[in-house]
Amino acid sequence: MTADRTAKGSKASASFGRTSIDRRVALKLMGGGLAAPFVLRSAESRAAGPLIVVNYGGAVAEAKDRVLYKPFTELTGIPIVQVAGPDLAKIRAQVESGDVEWDVVDVVDPWVYAGEEFGFYEKVPESLYDRSAVIPAARRDYSCGSYVYAGGMAHSSIRYAEEGQYPLSWAEFWDVEKIPGRRALLNRVINNLELALMADGVPPEEVYPCDVERAFRSLDRIKPHIAVWPTPAGQPVSLIEADEIDFAYNFQQVVVQRRREADAPVAFSFNQCLLGILWTAVMKGAPNKDAAFRFLEFAMKPEQQIAFANITSNAPVYPAAFSQIDKSLQPWVPDLNREGSLVINGGWWLGKEEELTIRFKEWLIS
Repeated sequence: MTADRTAKGSKASASFGRTSIDRRVALKLMGGGLAAPFVLRSAESRAAGPLIVVNYGGAVAEAKDRVLYKPFTELTGIPIVQVAGPDLAKIRAQVESGDVEWDVVDVVDPWVYAGEEFGFYEKVPESLYDRSAVIPAARRDYSCGSYVYAGGMAHSSIRYAEEGQYPLSWAEFWDVEKIPGRRALLNRVINNLELALMADGVPPEEVYPCDVERAFRSLDRIKPHIAVWPTPAGQPVSLIEADEIDFAYNFQQVVVQRRREADAPVAFSFNQCLLGILWTAVMKGAPNKDAAFRFLEFAMKPEQQIAFANITSNAPVYPAAFSQIDKSLQPWVPDLNREGSLVINGGWWLGKEEELTIRFKEWLIS
């Protein structure tokens, strides 16, 4: 059984601490100050205060700490403080109030478009990295495409070892009579609309623009059969491993992590997977803007992307880097050109996410 059909392995990542630390607290802890402007000498860099980076926590944050944050600090002397939990509302509030505490933020596709539309991020200097060397989909003016990830169907490879016992399409995931079992979908409207449309027979290439009413009608059919709507991205795999659910939407990187850590019996299918780019941006008005861009320059080096891919299985945005990924991981690495997959269209979500999130939350409790 190959990774193209269902790849075996995995459990959820250990949760990265949901630190509520803000810049003022971080400065007290680290003894820094904001009086001096950022310069490249390490002592003066420290005087500018720590670089506050916001990421999604879990295994990805651990990998970033290992191959990006710590090496960057060792190279430059610029300390980094991690905060888990990017939030578009907080990004907007900080920028619009002029009280910006974050420097660098990881953002998903829809937030890239929102940030560009409303001026939440600093423009990336042309000289920061060679844009011609990265995939076209990862080239934007106000953020850097960091890596490509995949979300797809996960299931227990012990309880459901034979094809036909587990879903290999979203129509089958929705078909509880053909394939009975406890199911889980993430507690968010983004991704679920797309999955619901594919489950209703819409080909991946025709999902956008989304027919919202059709998607909610499709969600109505599966709702009674969803045992849990997890919020943490890694939780579905832990629930499968604990025999609390059977089938779930989750990310390939979580499966890979648990396969490596514990040889966990969880499989993953790339069929009809959702493919997205995780972006990194510098906050508009970031207190340590120069240091933030220096970090982005470091993070966008091909060698750092390769090191990150070899830990997480997420795809680098440099096509030339693929050949340097560990061969055992290559079947797990997402490919934006994978046949039958759906590339998330963040532009479609621009101006719709807030309203549809409210509707989804109301629908969940109705």
